[in-house]
Amino acid sequence: RDQSGRTALFYAAEYDYFQTALNLILGKSDTNLFDSQNLTPLMLAAKLGNKKAVTAFVLAARSAREARLTAEQSRQKSDAELAATLVKINLHAKNAKGETALSLAEKHGHT
Repeated sequence: RDQSGRTALFYAAEYDYFQTALNLILGKSDTNLFDSQNLTPLMLAAKLGNKKAVTAFVLAARSAREARLTAEQSRQKSDAELAATLVKINLHAKNAKGETALSLAEKHGHT
């Protein structure tokens, strides 16, 4: 983390780098950290209207959810263990002002 509390994932979100953001998310970067501006990487991307970066978060969250459901249905231990290690993205995280990524996108005209 740098002095503003940001990691590489924040910068991928800020500069709208889809593949970099996706690689970092799938590589187990902490997606739910808050920086000194009280934003998560997803909130930052949404606030700036960076659609490619937001898409990376949504795709990763959706893939993780689908893998968990598949593992639960198959009841195979190895699948369940794999699903448990997949990324956990809080798409509904709120900052100190009660804002979510979606409300920040709306507030800044990106919906």
